[in-house]
Amino acid sequence: MKNWIRLFIVLLVFGIFILSACGGAKKSEKISGNSDSISDSENSEDVKGVLTLNLDDKSILREGNDGDSFADLSVREGPPLFKRQALYVSGCSTFRRDTPELLTLRSRTARFSLPITGKGDEASVIEYMKSTMYDLSGFGSILRKYTTPLWHVAYVSAAITEEAKQNDINPEFSEPNYDIFNAAWTAAAKYMANKNMRSLYEIWNEPDMVGFMTNFDWDGYIRLYLNAAGAIRAGDPEAVVGGPAMADMGTLGYDNYVRFIKAVNDAGAALDFVSAHYYANSKTHTLPQLLDDLRGGLGEGNKSASIIFTEFNVYTPKMSEWFIDMSERTDFRLQTTAILPEALDAIKLFNSYTDVTQIQWATLSTDNGAFGIIDPKGNKTPLYHVLNLYAHMPVESVKNVIAEETSVSAMASADETHAGILLWNTDNKKAQKLSYQIKNIPYETYDVSVYRIDSKHSSFYETGGGDDLELLTRLEGAASSSIVWEGVIPVNGVVYLSIETGNESKLERHSRIGTVVRTDHYYKNRTDHSYADFDELTSTARIGTGDSPDSRGLTYITYSDISDKLLLELELVNFDHADISRCGMRIDYHTSEGYIYSVAYEVGNSKSGGEIPFGTYRDADAVIEISADSKTEINIKENAPIGWDGKVILSFDIEGTGKWTEAVFALTENK
Repeated sequence: MKNWIRLFIVLLVFGIFILSACGGAKKSEKISGNSDSISDSENSEDVKGVLTLNLDDKSILREGNDGDSFADLSVREGPPLFKRQALYVSGCSTFRRDTPELLTLRSRTARFSLPITGKGDEASVIEYMKSTMYDLSGFGSILRKYTTPLWHVAYVSAAITEEAKQNDINPEFSEPNYDIFNAAWTAAAKYMANKNMRSLYEIWNEPDMVGFMTNFDWDGYIRLYLNAAGAIRAGDPEAVVGGPAMADMGTLGYDNYVRFIKAVNDAGAALDFVSAHYYANSKTHTLPQLLDDLRGGLGEGNKSASIIFTEFNVYTPKMSEWFIDMSERTDFRLQTTAILPEALDAIKLFNSYTDVTQIQWATLSTDNGAFGIIDPKGNKTPLYHVLNLYAHMPVESVKNVIAEETSVSAMASADETHAGILLWNTDNKKAQKLSYQIKNIPYETYDVSVYRIDSKHSSFYETGGGDDLELLTRLEGAASSSIVWEGVIPVNGVVYLSIETGNESKLERHSRIGTVVRTDHYYKNRTDHSYADFDELTSTARIGTGDSPDSRGLTYITYSDISDKLLLELELVNFDHADISRCGMRIDYHTSEGYIYSVAYEVGNSKSGGEIPFGTYRDADAVIEISADSKTEINIKENAPIGWDGKVILSFDIEGTGKWTEAVFALTENK
């Protein structure tokens, strides 16, 4: 009997072994970081440090120093991976369901249509605003946390003329009665300001598109812009205003675009940004050509105007596709991985255009799903996953090299706790083999997660499964200074490698230090890759010189209220401390008499306290020296002049510090 028991136990153990060996790789697999004790999965190689990730391409993750392509986490290189993405929300009936995704995706703005109906008097406008979603009862908390509304000032349904009524002319595309129009927009902007709802206003929508100016012409649009800009600023002097929301430069004509900018400048009207739309269907412009034309039209006289894409998609649509129900569609390209290489190429391209401050992807969601990154049922598309991954990659880009013979592109970044690498296949016909090394990993121990987006992973339309981003495997407790991922990236495929220490990334820390009224920039030279960015979610400014030793990066943020005391952490990259021309942070204080006093916090012997084109418009009244790798207490209230009303401008400035120098200012409330 005992022998039978022994035989039964042996057979049982053997059976368990066979079952475990044949079980295949799991969707999510936790594995010890000790290379001597790596778990087996089907077809895995019994080699120290080798791990099979999936059965389709036999990708492996191992210790090593031999990748033909690599990311070096110890070397900062290129502009940071700024989170400029935003979302076009107008027309999305499910926006209330999907509004929390604006914060998840770090959407800087959300574009909503705002047609004014009724009379132009203030009481009528306020009544209208309260009767719409813009009373902010449903989604105002999300917008107030981080995402700023960009109100799409379009259609003239309220401000129609008697002539339009009498002649049965479509009032939406008619030049308005400005007595009604101006009063209405002043009241609307005042309403938003009183709601403490900081806003951007884009004046009209695609005035160059056939049918959108049926009943007036380009000169009429210029008149409309000048009236709207003045009316909005009358209601809210701090409102951010821009246009012309062009559908296609080729349709409008470059000369008309330049004429618009000149008319605005001659009138002294607000032009905080120029806006355009791009759906990869321009017959006259590639995306780089359009960007160069937008820059060229601004010329030298608009150094504070940013470039914003208020509708963007790499898909080439047909007008009818906006209205085709999902049940009747045959082309699901926007819901599949087919769109991913072009989308990632665009993100990478935009990162080199540092005066482009927002790219609003069309769209968050729609009734029919034709252009939504979230479909009507709430399913997240592969493009959603890509935008989400990029949104949460560390900001600081690192050296990244791809072998010339490989049709793969990449973005890589790292901070003190995390690293992220996006790899994608740029060949639309052939899968790509890649051996990619991540070297000089600075963390004592870390976990590695590998995610896949391709026709067999993380694509619910192609797999017929769920819409989750698929984690293929996770290597826990690794300690090697270098690891290698080897595998095949299929056509339209994306691989994301995440290295985490278990500590919170600075990017994910919410550090609100006050109420932002507006953010502005100054562009000394739009083509030298100098940059200046302020992340409101983390209250962190990054300023850098780019590839010119004489460039300047400058951004300034207006606060209506700010914490009495702040704590400043400063990081300097590639600095020669013996020669710092200009680098620092400055605070300009506002009273009933305007901005009258300023304090500059300078790095070393720099001239951050020098003259600037805002605030007091002169040298700083007080200068305090600060240094890197230390914490500096900023006494906002203590340093304020008599009569200070709580309003300040924080500015961050760098100039003449050499090529590819960077300063990072991280602010937190010091209670």
